Amino acid sequence: NEIILPDILHSTKGLRINTICEGVETAAQCRYLVSIGCQDVQGYYFSKPIPPDQFYARYDELNGCYPLSFIEP
Repeated sequence: NEIILPDILHSTKGLRINTICEGVETAAQCRYLVSIGCQDVQGYYFSKPIPPDQFYARYDELNGCYPLSFIEP
């Protein structure tokens, strides 16, 4: 993954394709993805699957973005 992911992200950015990395389970994975330029991630690290009403309430509460400032280096 560490060899191919940066190239994939570079290619998708060049093609102006938005890319979401799924399956993020740890802060280390999230830090790595952010460090190689991935701007959109999702996975159990942020939340387990939740019913739609809880999702929309949380989405509104967070203004559509989960802040990454809590990620320690």
